[in-house]
Amino acid sequence: MKAFQLILFVAVLVGILSVGGCFLEPVPGLEGEGILKIAVEIPLSLLQADIMEEITLANLIFTISKGELVQQQEKAVEGEHIEVVFSSLEPGDWQVQVEAEDTDGFVVFSGQELAVVLPKETAEVDVNLEMTPGDLKVTITVSGALMDYALLTLRNPPEEDLVVNINLEENQGTELLENLKARIWEFGVELFDFSAECIWEGHDVLQVYPGRETVVDLDIDLDLGTLIVKVTWQLPPPAPTNLMGVSEAGSVYLSWDCAGAVNVLGFRVYRSIEEDAPKTILNQELISNSSYIDTDVETGNTYWYWVLTYKENGLTSPLSEPCSVYVGDEEVEEGILFGTVSVVHEFPVPDFSMDGGFSSAIKTRRDITTEMDIEDTGELVIGFYPVVSLEERKNIVNALDLKVLDKLEAINAMLVEVPQGDFYDIKEDVLSYAGVRYAEPNYIARALSLPNDTHYGLQWHYPLIRLPQAWTLSTGADWVRVAVLDTGCDAGHPDLGARLDTGNGYNFNENNTNTHDNHGHGTHVAGTIGAVTNNSLGVAGIMWEGKILPVKVLGDDGSGAYWDVTYGILYAAGLLEEPANPAPVQVINMSLGGAQSAYYLEDAISLAHEAGVIIVAAAGNNSGPVSYPAKYQEVLAIGAVDYNYPNEPAITWYSSFGPEIDVVAPGGDTGRDSDGDGYPDGVLSTASGGYYFYQGTSMAAPHVAGVVGLMLANGIPVSEVRDVLQNTAMALGQNDIGTKAAVLPPPEDGEDIYYGHGLVNAYWAVAGTQEIRVLVGNRNGDTIEAVAEEKINLKGGRFSFPELPVGVYRVFAWIDVRGNGVIETGDYFAESQELFITPDDRYKLDLVITEIR
Repeated sequence: MKAFQLILFVAVLVGILSVGGCFLEPVPGLEGEGILKIAVEIPLSLLQADIMEEITLANLIFTISKGELVQQQEKAVEGEHIEVVFSSLEPGDWQVQVEAEDTDGFVVFSGQELAVVLPKETAEVDVNLEMTPGDLKVTITVSGALMDYALLTLRNPPEEDLVVNINLEENQGTELLENLKARIWEFGVELFDFSAECIWEGHDVLQVYPGRETVVDLDIDLDLGTLIVKVTWQLPPPAPTNLMGVSEAGSVYLSWDCAGAVNVLGFRVYRSIEEDAPKTILNQELISNSSYIDTDVETGNTYWYWVLTYKENGLTSPLSEPCSVYVGDEEVEEGILFGTVSVVHEFPVPDFSMDGGFSSAIKTRRDITTEMDIEDTGELVIGFYPVVSLEERKNIVNALDLKVLDKLEAINAMLVEVPQGDFYDIKEDVLSYAGVRYAEPNYIARALSLPNDTHYGLQWHYPLIRLPQAWTLSTGADWVRVAVLDTGCDAGHPDLGARLDTGNGYNFNENNTNTHDNHGHGTHVAGTIGAVTNNSLGVAGIMWEGKILPVKVLGDDGSGAYWDVTYGILYAAGLLEEPANPAPVQVINMSLGGAQSAYYLEDAISLAHEAGVIIVAAAGNNSGPVSYPAKYQEVLAIGAVDYNYPNEPAITWYSSFGPEIDVVAPGGDTGRDSDGDGYPDGVLSTASGGYYFYQGTSMAAPHVAGVVGLMLANGIPVSEVRDVLQNTAMALGQNDIGTKAAVLPPPEDGEDIYYGHGLVNAYWAVAGTQEIRVLVGNRNGDTIEAVAEEKINLKGGRFSFPELPVGVYRVFAWIDVRGNGVIETGDYFAESQELFITPDDRYKLDLVITEIR
């Protein structure tokens, strides 16, 4: 057998899809008038902060045009959702424009969309409104000073600094700065003498209102100096989250989170008697802690609350989401417990051979060296306290008529045989005896599956997404098929060929069945999805079972036409008659992209999606907007992160970004060696002639496509795949966005345009893990006897138990990964100390679930 040498190349392959022009011809024979329905969601959340109180929306103006044909409607703003209908329209492309006016007649929001009106049909279009820019007029007046010049600087990432010289005539100068999109600016002034020494300084916060001119007059009375005016962009703090309130003894106790806010000056609390009623400020002076007690309430009423964050520089956040509290007239006879649960994912990857550990005084268990199945093995391990004599132990076992199979004196334990079908009843009987410390099944353990591929140790990107843990649940299935729409695949590669279905592959670039890869990109992508694994050769693939269908839509230069990609999508999904694909796939991976949208490409994606095919695509490598087809809503758009050892992975310098990003996955950075192992931080996979390190969102997408294949093999329904991927992803970038921090625009409130829902978590996704269970009760072996339970998001959040019965309990935060109701190896688990719940008392507890390294 020929020996294959490891060839490590550093390559940057983008997978850009080149596109020619596309032309739409009218279809003869289609006649008749059409109808256009326009829907708008009013972004009222943007108007909730103090700084926007002067703005009240009044009207929406809807204008549609087609050449010289123009129609217009005006509608008053009376709710968050507004629709209008235009009838008797000539078929064709209509330009839709919506403008929102405030009560002063200024246009503060606007948006545009293109609507295609067909004969005798109703076309529907949603228009997203964006805040319109405003103007800033700055007038500087200096008295008694010898002035040379004044300099005005605007700094608004990601654009270059805008520097404007203000000409002073008789110690006064004015400058108008137009189209400023940021609403909040920090206005700083420094006065220097001729020796460049600062002799006066001051600053303030100004607001630029949309659609209008904001005027700033600056008067300075000094004797000497050169005036420099600087206006620098500042990011307002995030809105408080998880606002919760409970009624207690004629008062309302409020608490909230302010994660991500820095330099916080304090909070202001608002209240109203109805959600849409005018709000009243409860605290004129800011409060510094994240809780507040409202004592000015009456029983029998419901109150609505909001909270606002102030930064030290005076900037304010939008209002929080509201919470409502009913103030009852009953006496409180139960205890109140509330708090938070947070989940901390360790980077670099935890050593999962370790067990135990502590986090914030909360015991946390994280050990998945083995996969444990809780099943009726017919054997029970009984643990005794050391003070229980051997004779007493025998008496307990004999009283229950159990056969002793073995014993370990070193740990005071016995292994006994339990009659079939009586396992849990016997277990409860054993636990009822004094002196018994525990009674647990003789668990079945299976070794954690780690592949023996020679270069697996260089595939840092697999542990990063918790793939070894996912392999304990599934390594794939023969029936799962993934199509790789790319430059083809190398069927002769010894570490890939056996996984390829070349018999059903097709080359739409040349319209034949030759899917050989003369470029290398497609082979690399396919290797990540499903290189032959556990064969003591080369690299491991994410899926150990299943088939990869090579569909060549890109040429040997790495580019191709949209038309070929359209064919490839329909073919892979089994939607073409000629050529026909007798074995349609469940997943399509497209590590390619272009800047333009096309109806025919979108239609093909819609048909494949409706047929139940899951479509995964790379977001793009232009450090700008997400490319097509990833930008289409039916497609899972995947951004790229780097290794960034030993820190949390960060968005790569090249990864495209935008609200369309679903999750991110390892894309690598071949320009770094962050762990110092002598190899670049690229993604290692199969390629022509050996194994290459590549970088790009092209490398990130197949990670997700492979994980989706494992999910399907483990029984996750197609309809739930997107939600599960998003819900289980690990949150990243809470404090930093890596090397892009200095050059990228900030995300909109509540939206992460860089990481989407976070880094894909293969373990949780394949398991279909749904939530964190917060329970109050007591633990009984591998189960919890709960008196109260609440479920929260996997990324953590707040919990509240307003009516707990009196007693002694523990509080548990439990991620039951497989959802079987049994505490087992592989679960995430945090347990508090005992709490004595008494009437009329209030308790606050913060639980942290941490992966232990």
